[in-house]
Amino acid sequence: ANVCRANTGRGIYIVDAGVGSPTNNVLMDNKASGNTTADIAQNGDTGTTLHFNVGETNTDDHHNEDHATRHQRAGADEVDGDKLDIDWNPSNYTPTTSPAEADDVDNLTAHLAGIDAKLADIPAVNPKIEMPISAASLKGTTTNGAGDTNKLPESTETSTNKVNYDYLAFDTTTEENAYFQFSFPKGWDEGTITFRVKWTNTAGLTTETVVFGLKAIALSNDDALDTAWGTEVTVNDTWIAQNDAHISPESAAVTIGGTPAAGDIVFFNIARKTGSDDLTGDARLLEVILTFTRDTYTDA
Repeated sequence: ANVCRANTGRGIYIVDAGVGSPTNNVLMDNKASGNTTADIAQNGDTGTTLHFNVGETNTDDHHNEDHATRHQRAGADEVDGDKLDIDWNPSNYTPTTSPAEADDVDNLTAHLAGIDAKLADIPAVNPKIEMPISAASLKGTTTNGAGDTNKLPESTETSTNKVNYDYLAFDTTTEENAYFQFSFPKGWDEGTITFRVKWTNTAGLTTETVVFGLKAIALSNDDALDTAWGTEVTVNDTWIAQNDAHISPESAAVTIGGTPAAGDIVFFNIARKTGSDDLTGDARLLEVILTFTRDTYTDA
């Protein structure tokens, strides 16, 4: 057999020896000819028709159709992305078949659902931060100050296990005050704060309550120190037992006076509101817990 190009320039023939035309031979036609059939036969016998398609577009030749058209949404061979198989066992999230689209943990949807659940565990962009202020760092104010005779914290020891603790004593009849000061981290959102108090007592009675009030002022560079406080907010707590630790509920929002800005120094005043409470004996303040909100994770 010989291989030759047709006179039309459109095809390639495999010609049987001694036969000068493509009849009874094999024709491989190119796209330009538009003919995709060829006869295969021996010595003039009727042949069998084969179909070859070299670039010609035909409605029944799927391999020649546009790939993107067939596999895009609603295409004849649309790929079900939900069920794509991912053979991997991740260590930082857990694939789950909870979505209706997933029936196996190897499904792409199962992995995406696991990632989505993990992302939900990431802390909020604006997390709330607690800042404890020990009674050891407080001092009584010059006017009606809490504390000992020098308006300072005191310390004592429990009788049995010798647990030592610091406290600032607030009188039962006179409204006494204490103060502390610090600068919030730069990540503070300069918004409202809340507070709780931890305290104890050696003379209270059942159903009696104690009331503490907190107010604050924020000062920037060149602000006058003698500036009006923000509005005081109070919190009530009920006596449980003598020499027990008491933790108050969280207060309502405290608006800090002035115009708070990053880097400000903030002054606080805490008072026992004897006109509102009925606790017998001194209230021993152990700690003040402030809660504030950050709007950035960095203080740079």
